[in-house]
Amino acid sequence: MAQAGSHDQTVNTMIMFLIYLLNAWLDAIERKRCDAYVSEATDLADVERRIRKLEAGDVLP
Repeated sequence: MAQAGSHDQTVNTMIMFLIYLLNAWLDAIERKRCDAYVSEATDLADVERRIRKLEAGDVLP
């Protein structure tokens, strides 16, 4: 019976690790999209406007 509990704990740990990796991967994708969106700005005022829009959640690049 002790082995079943150990197996469940191992599976839970693996699932949590996979969720962590997926979250890190999605964060990296979002960061790259935001960086690309800001880098398309034509001047400093446009950079600031784009950053404010991203911070406010008004735009999904």
